[in-house]
Amino acid sequence: MRTNLRGELTDQSRVKETYSLANNKMVMAIAEFLKVNDYDDIKEINQTITPVLVNSVVSQGNLALLKKLKNEGADLNNVDYLGRSALHVVSSTTGNLEIVGFLVT
Repeated sequence: MRTNLRGELTDQSRVKETYSLANNKMVMAIAEFLKVNDYDDIKEINQTITPVLVNSVVSQGNLALLKKLKNEGADLNNVDYLGRSALHVVSSTTGNLEIVGFLVT
């Protein structure tokens, strides 16, 4: 069980990975919160979030989700706000050779 921001308990075994670059629900929620409706601004939000998301997935060693993000259009070569690519993150965290192989092919 896990507690969300509102203090509600969630059974993580029943929760599917719901983020999708294809449906952009998270990006649109951020844009709505920031009161942004310009296409270029929304695109920039997406481009800012995607490398952080990819690096987070890589640091957790989740190859399946990394493949899903790539299939949905994530550029795995982009860098985050600290200039780190997914390859930098995997080499400094898990060292997962499967993920390294996936990133370099």
